[in-house]
Order: sequence, then structure tokens, then C-alpha cells
Amino acid sequence: MSAPNSTPHPEQADFVSDKEKPSRWQFSGTGSCFQIYCGSELLIEAAEVEHMLALQYIYAASSLKIQAEVPAEFDNEKRKYYQAELVRGWKKTIHSIYREEMQHLHVVNQVLVGVGAEPYFGRPNFPVNWFYKEKGTDSGKIPMVLAQFDPDTLWRFLTFERGPIDQEMPELMPNFVAAYRDGKTSPLGEIPEPPFYKDLAQLYTDIMNGLTEKMFELGKKDVNDMFKETGDDAETPQLPGDRGIPKITDVATAKAALQQVIDQGEGIGAIDVNGHFQKFKSIWDAFRAELVIDEHFRPARNVMANPQLRYHSEVVDGVFEKNSTPEQKQAASENPLDIRCIHKIPDGTVAHKFSNLLCEAYEFLVIWLRQIYTHKVTCEPEFHAIRQLAFLPYMSEVILPLSEIITEIVVWPSAQSSGNIFLGASFEITNSAMSLPSAHALRTTQTERLREMGDDAKQLVELCQKPEYNNQLPKRALKRLEDLRLTFHHLSQEFDFRSRRISPPIPGDNLMPSVEQRLNRYSEDATNFDPQIDMGTYLKLDFEGWAHCRLATNPDSSNDPRGTAGNSFAFTDEPDLDSVLRFQSTAGTVGRPGIPFKFGVTVKKATKCTPAGESNVPDVFQDAKVDLLGSPALQGLNYIVGDPAKEIVDPFELEVRDKYDKPLLKRRAIGKTFAEGTASERRWCARGPISVKSATNLNLFNIGQSELIGRADDYWVNRTEVLKQELSKIDNKLSAKAIALQARLDHIEKATRIMMLRLGLWERHRHTLSGDRGWASETAIPFKVLVDSDPNDDTPKMNKWLVTYDLSFFDTDALSLYVQGTLYVPINPVQKSR
Repeated sequence: MSAPNSTPHPEQADFVSDKEKPSRWQFSGTGSCFQIYCGSELLIEAAEVEHMLALQYIYAASSLKIQAEVPAEFDNEKRKYYQAELVRGWKKTIHSIYREEMQHLHVVNQVLVGVGAEPYFGRPNFPVNWFYKEKGTDSGKIPMVLAQFDPDTLWRFLTFERGPIDQEMPELMPNFVAAYRDGKTSPLGEIPEPPFYKDLAQLYTDIMNGLTEKMFELGKKDVNDMFKETGDDAETPQLPGDRGIPKITDVATAKAALQQVIDQGEGIGAIDVNGHFQKFKSIWDAFRAELVIDEHFRPARNVMANPQLRYHSEVVDGVFEKNSTPEQKQAASENPLDIRCIHKIPDGTVAHKFSNLLCEAYEFLVIWLRQIYTHKVTCEPEFHAIRQLAFLPYMSEVILPLSEIITEIVVWPSAQSSGNIFLGASFEITNSAMSLPSAHALRTTQTERLREMGDDAKQLVELCQKPEYNNQLPKRALKRLEDLRLTFHHLSQEFDFRSRRISPPIPGDNLMPSVEQRLNRYSEDATNFDPQIDMGTYLKLDFEGWAHCRLATNPDSSNDPRGTAGNSFAFTDEPDLDSVLRFQSTAGTVGRPGIPFKFGVTVKKATKCTPAGESNVPDVFQDAKVDLLGSPALQGLNYIVGDPAKEIVDPFELEVRDKYDKPLLKRRAIGKTFAEGTASERRWCARGPISVKSATNLNLFNIGQSELIGRADDYWVNRTEVLKQELSKIDNKLSAKAIALQARLDHIEKATRIMMLRLGLWERHRHTLSGDRGWASETAIPFKVLVDSDPNDDTPKMNKWLVTYDLSFFDTDALSLYVQGTLYVPINPVQKSR
């Protein structure tokens, strides 16, 4: 893989002669001119490598199976639950490595900008050979290809991440791969020691050794522009899995960041248990162990290797193809899983349309990344809009879900489902990704592109619902595709909204609604609402209880069906995650063993409040159920429309039923639903939290566990003991219940710190309810409840209700949170006669 030549800074070009130019694999000399010349080429090489590693890891992870039930993807009936959880763990590990590779790409481009060079996101299309070089000679080559997860792929990943230990490669690896492909499990090879050739650590060491302070003088302005703060923006772009990478402005900060790259996997991986090498090795060991027990275990779908929409000249004419004989080329072209050749996606097929959408979405991401590092925008709001949306939001809500949806599309069907060949994400890159839109047209063109991708997703949804295509995509994947369509819709709205926040406002800009619009059209603002003043006489219902919330958490996409890298999971035979907030135990509620509480939000106290005082209400509201109708969900989309712990609950229609499930009260919030509203309408709906904080001790007091105040860790210690006792009662350790219990125990052990943070969640919502669908039981309630405006009133006003509720203590093991609130309902001061 050869990187493009770098061009020296114009002011220094005359000082660089051919005689002075050093080898591309080392810095030399004392001046800065040729150091920048060759240093940027080394950095470009590093950028290409990190970019291509990340894409290969995403491709392999996306091919992994996830479903133990309906549709069952694992053939071994006895071990399917164990294998599903095993593979989920591998997927989580690979996702963590991919996110760190994106960090490394970020570091490399920071250094490029820091030394006055252009950021670099170019790369050749797959497949290519990656040459390791030592002293100017090729020491070996490894294919960089897009391929499904299997021993061959895993072996390449281990090779990429090895440290520099001189030892010949044993002959066992080819035997293992051949045995896997033949359906046999012996002989199984051990992990060999790292090979004799040099690795990425040498590349980064060469870069660090050549850095000088003079090199960073040219790039200071560009770095300052890239990290200029506006409003609430953080100093560093919001990276997936960010570990506090600093702003690179000099040699010290550059070396610190590059050393972190080495430490995470490209240098001491063979030693560090947290390095990429050891992470892949743990997968390798578990893979081998499971194959000994089940020789037919196949953790991945048959995803075609190196799919492409069209033939790219740099691949067809490249060294990868030239190294294949005509016979090898013919054999590879007939086998879609063979990594030696590219495989053309058939024109006019559903698979071709999906690939088009993915490639467009991927190139859009590349353009956004280039704009962040070049700061090529019209105004600061545009720059910060891209920075806010490009990393975790776009990657987790667009790229990853689409990469996974695609692997469920059958390209070449087989008589047996196990022989089907599935599509994969081609990640093709063209010259258009390297061409930035003109600054003055940025907002318009990119908003339109996002909208067009949403339209393409909508057409694919409609196409897959037609009878002739209804077998192209499973229902679960079809739902994710519909969610993706909405995501593009919200992205286009949010980018347009955020990039237009210019002061002073543009004349005639209708972006910000008027006060009247905010208050009357869709806002439930309760800032100045006082029940005693605005209602006079009212019914006050205090309620609380545990609600069920099966919400996927970041960095997973909000529509991840099973949970991968976050802290919420659907285990074994449980239904998919859905983010619905359930106040009562209904369809979709999952009661897990070992949970010390029952789900259900109920009225604890009912009070009639008048200007003269308070009085208790008859027993009609005793143990009444408080519920939300219409599948309400916490809407955030990983920072696209709301930050975590700052989401709105939508739709919001509150109902109170008596203990026999007969309706008593019901009313909804005014305005459009989350999916129908605009960016400005969502911001002014006033249903987001009015206060958010961490309050673990307060939460423990509220749920009745005051004895744990000051020692909240014991909450998980107690849970662990209960789960172990439950597990000890089960004889069949491969049953769905046993596997789920063990998976929960493993997760609590590995993620206690994050789970503790979520226990501290406390957010307060306070807003009115003024929708026109208000209703109250005239027979059961001894008061006349005021719902609509009084037509006899000379100055009619809406009789609004008021609701205040706290969401707290998110228990990701129980997939629950605690709800406390009060509903204020205006009533006629005269009690009805019975």
C-alpha cells in the first residue's frame, strides 16, 4: 500500500532538494523543511492504516450472528444460548477496538494539522496488500480485505496488532484455517509468537523521533481553529470511546498521543492485557475451545468478501490482483467468500441499492471528517454542527446499524439457509469523498444530501415490503431500516437548525418560533405555572414505583436489538430491546430472576386542594395505576436530538386507572409527536428535564434502601449474591435461564463502575398537559374534572393539567428506573352529589 506523496509547505519548497530528501521510513537532518516533507508522508501512511483497520474490524463484527431465538442463527440446540452470549462478547470487544482505531486516526490527523499539513482520509479500496517495511525492503505482506469473521480473518487481526518479536511463524495456522473450512477441528494450532517483520510500532516510533517544535509553528492557527470553542462544545470532538485525547500543539502533546496509540495495541499488544493483540487473542482462545466441543460452530453469517458496486482501477490493476494466477482468479470469482478477489454486487438488485446507500452514507462521513480538520465552513455554527453530529451520533446511529442491516440481505440464495451468501458493507471510496462542497453552499447541500439518504432508506423500506421482495430482509432488520430512515430525517433537521444559529438572526428567518407559537401550538411550558394560582381547586395525585425501560445505551445505536457495546442487553430468549418506557407490567415487560422489586407505578396519595386547605379523597384512587399510553420512549438518538439523561418522553399520554383497570383520568401533551416535529419544535416543547444531576444517595433513600447510603457498591454485591444463588439452583447450565444469569453476573463484574454511574441518574420533568383528548370518569370520580375551555367564559383559557415526575436510579441489570411524581388536575370546587 503506497501513500500519496506529500507536498512541502510552499515557503519551504525551494529548500528541499532531491539530495536532501531522506528515506520515507526515517527522519533525518536537523532542519524542519524536509522533516515536514517526509513526516507528513509517514503520517499519511499511518492514517491509511488506521482507517483501513477500523473498516475491517467493523466489517467482521457486523457479520457476527446475534440471535439465539426467532430466527435462530445458531444450529446447536443445546449450546445456542451459550454461543450467542459468547459471540456477543466478541462483538463488544471488536467494537471497542474499532473505536480506538478511530481515535488513532484522530490523533494522526491532529498531528498532520499541527505540522501545517492537510488532514488525510484517503485510502485505496479493498482489497490491497499491506507491506511491512524494514530498511527499505519488503519483509512481508498481509492482505487487507473485507471478510466475514472466521479463523483466517482473526489471524490477520492478530498479525496487524502484534509486537516486534523476532520469531518465525509456525505452520499450525494454515492447518487450523483449513480444518475450520473443512468442518473439522483438528489439528488446532496455538497462537504463534509475533512474526519476524517490523510492525506499526516502528512506524509510530519513526514519526515521534522526527518531531521538532519548529514543525508545529506552521500549524498553530489551524489547530486553534479546529478546537475553537463555541457555547457548550467540548474542546475535543466527541469521539466514540474517547479517553481524553488532548489537543496536539507541540512535540510533547504529539508524542503523548502517539504513545497512547502504541500502548492501545500497536506496540505492546503482546504484553498489555488491555492491548488489541491480547483482546483478539482472548477471542481466538475462546473460538478454539468452542470448536473442540462443537466442530460445526459458525459464529458468523456467510458474508461475501470484498463486495463492490463497480470495479475500481486501483484494485483491478493493483498488486493484490497481479499476485493471483488466472486459475486463482477464476476460482476466487466463483467463490464469494474467497478474499483474493473483489466480488461484484449484481446490478439492479436490492443488494445493489442497499450498497449504494451505505457508500453514500460512508462518503458523507468522510466529507464531514475532512471539514472538521480543515475547518472549511461558512461560519462557526456550521463547523460546530458538524463536530457535534459527526462522531458518536452519525457513526453509532447510521454507519454501524446500516453495516449490520446489510449483512442480513441474501445476495446468492442456497437450497439450505446455512449456504446463503449475504451482503457486506463495501465501504467504497471515490474522488467525490475528497472533494469538499463550497463553503457558501455547505448547509444547503449537506442538508439536502441527508434528506436524500432518508428518501433512499424510505424507498428501500417500501421495496422490501413488496411481496416479491418480502424475503430479502427479516422483520427485525426491516424495523431497523425504518428507524434509520427517521434518523436521516432528524439528522437533516438538526444539521440545518444548528448550522443556522447565527447572531444576529437572518432577516425573515422563521427558525425560532414566536412566543405565541411556543405557548399555543406545541409547548407545554410550566415555568410560571402554579397550581394554587392557575387552578385554584385541584386534585393532587402523588405516584411512584418501578418502571421498565429496555433502552439500548451508547455507544450502541438506539435501535440495537440485542445490545452490544453499551450496558443494556437482551439475553437468550428475551425479546429485543425497544426503548419503550413502561409504567406497568404489560406485553414487552421482562421480569428477570433475582430482582428485589415489582414493576408498577401507582398512586400513593390522593388529595383535594382548595384555597381553604387540603382534604383526603375517597378510596377510588387507592392503589390506582398510573400509565403512559402509545409506546412512549426516551428520545435522544445518541446526541442527535437529545443528550443522554436529557431526552424527552414521547409520545406522552398519561392515564390513571383504578385497581380493577377501569379508566379514571386521561390526557395527552399537546403538539406533534417526536417523529413529526421539527428541530425547533422539539426544543420548545418544554417536556425535557428541567434539572439533571447525580444523586445516588438520594435515589437509595427514595427506593427504600437507606442502609446503603454511603456504600452504594453493596447494591451490586447484594445483587450478585442473589444471582449466584439463583444460578446454583439450575442443573442445566446451558439452559436459557442459566446462561442469562451467568451473562448478567459477568456484566456486573466487568461494568460495575458504569452501572454505578447510572444508579446516580436523577432527572426532573415538569410540564403541563393541554391536549384535546382529555377525559375523566364521570361516574367514578366525585368531582367535575376540568378538561377543555369553558365556552361561557368571556376570556376562555385552556384548563391545563400539570405533571411533575422524576426519573432516577437506572438499574441496567433489571432494565428499570424509579418514577416519582405528582399529577395536578383542576376540578370544579363544588363536589358532585352521588
